[in-house]
Amino acid sequence: GRPDRVSFNNLHSDRSTGLVQMFLRSNGWILYCASSPFKWPGTANLEVVSTSFGKTWVAPCMLDGQVVDAIDDELNPGEPIEIHPFELTSNFPFSGLGIKLSPSNREISYATYLSGVAVAPELKEFFVPAIGGENLYDLVDFRLAPHAIAPEKLRAFIAGGGNLSANGLIPISSPDAYAHSAPAAAICRAVSLYQYAFACGETSSFLRFTLVPKKDFILKHKLVVFPADSFGLFAVLQSDVHSTWAWRWGLRRETRLVYSPKRCATTFPMPTCPDELSVIAEKYYLFRQSIIEARGEGLTRIYTHFHDSNEDATDICQLRSLHIEMDEAIADSYGWHDLDLGHGFHETKQGIRFTISEAARREVLDRLLALNHQRHAEEAAAAAAQAAKRPAKKLGRKKQGSVGQSALDL
Repeated sequence: GRPDRVSFNNLHSDRSTGLVQMFLRSNGWILYCASSPFKWPGTANLEVVSTSFGKTWVAPCMLDGQVVDAIDDELNPGEPIEIHPFELTSNFPFSGLGIKLSPSNREISYATYLSGVAVAPELKEFFVPAIGGENLYDLVDFRLAPHAIAPEKLRAFIAGGGNLSANGLIPISSPDAYAHSAPAAAICRAVSLYQYAFACGETSSFLRFTLVPKKDFILKHKLVVFPADSFGLFAVLQSDVHSTWAWRWGLRRETRLVYSPKRCATTFPMPTCPDELSVIAEKYYLFRQSIIEARGEGLTRIYTHFHDSNEDATDICQLRSLHIEMDEAIADSYGWHDLDLGHGFHETKQGIRFTISEAARREVLDRLLALNHQRHAEEAAAAAAQAAKRPAKKLGRKKQGSVGQSALDL
């Protein structure tokens, strides 16, 4: 037979679906016909892909109605790869989802917060902005984000003799009702240990990273947070080199990327000297911030202009030039001096994007995957060598008295 499959686009990128394809391929099945993601013709707001497999297929393959020699796992022309990246232990110092607020800690809008403070000024002592994915990308000023209670601040306020009797429009419970979970507390500790914190939204159409406040803010669970001591990490994360990797190995929700720290960050082989990228990273970030403030637009609007081939405003063109400069610095940090990234407006599965060329994208993925396997082998060898240095445990002989005592006990 020839099995045909229709799956949601977000499931197509899931590892479970990839395992189905790997199982079929490993048992002699050939992916001979497929379609790129398309809008479901029914009423549901879904994108789907279709794939067809055959065991005795010898004719040319068909991809989106075009004849191709073969179809790879990304539903592009080309032979499928059967190797996947490993998680690396010596990679990012920390990356993870932000804080999930306790059920009692309900956010209030900034307007509601201001109204509450007008009645009860003490609310300023323990309410702080809570930044989520939409706030990260849409707000020009993070202080205007919805507010929530910082439990440690509420506890300190009460311990200092603060009075909650006049809290007006917003009733307040005991600090324990708002306490963070153990994983959330671990995130707070990790962020406090480093000089900077960068973040992206867990789900996005354009992968964008930015600097986020470390104090007097709550970084919510719809953010992926990266503490760092070097601003150079921003250049790595915001680069098309990292974005290409994330889109390849991340998950999907409709046409949007779901950035999984485990799949996108832990597997990504970092450049060996990210500190050297700090200069271009700060240059890019500060110029982008100046555009945000001058235009009064958040990151979503800025990158909509960035990827619009009809947008020729001076500030956006300069941002593109800085992006090219940053990507080239990243490539040089890997020693890829021979690689032509081919920046320009290119057709992608997400639409027209100002990014590296398709040929460069494939070459970047190949080189990163090879480097991932090299790093994994080095880590495995180092772990084995460390284990060999540990003295073997000696198995002591039981004392005769203990044997006799066991017999008496029996």
